[in-house]
Amino acid sequence: MPVVEATISEVFRYGCPSPLTQHRAIRDTSIAGYDVPKDTMVFANFYAVSRDPTAWEEPERFMPARFLSADLTQVVHSEFFYPFGVGARSCIGELLSRNVLFLFTVAMFQKFRVRPQSGEKLDVTRCFYSSTIKLKPFEVIFEELVDTL
Repeated sequence: MPVVEATISEVFRYGCPSPLTQHRAIRDTSIAGYDVPKDTMVFANFYAVSRDPTAWEEPERFMPARFLSADLTQVVHSEFFYPFGVGARSCIGELLSRNVLFLFTVAMFQKFRVRPQSGEKLDVTRCFYSSTIKLKPFEVIFEELVDTL
């Protein structure tokens, strides 16, 4: 089960579903030496963090093992992992989302073998970039697994 959770985490890191998050400064403040006046729109670039080579080894590669302990028994998250935001403004639905995705993924792979329709390797780098990042359409085949019990 840790491998499933690590794979979901890597999907979030690699796909970065919410690359830019918008906030408004509620008071005059200073960030990294820059003065930010009250009511200034500030954008958090989570895409840049998810692809930062100083934070991630080979950030352009899809590698779920980066979220696993050396013995592959525990999920380990990085301080640079922000798929649901960070701090007081993080997504309140994170726990529900993680649990639903985990249960759905496990149930799907218990019942089906999923493979590309063409028999070729899927290219997960073909994306549409906007306020969110979405994979370009592709086709897969779901083959029902036969229960042998």
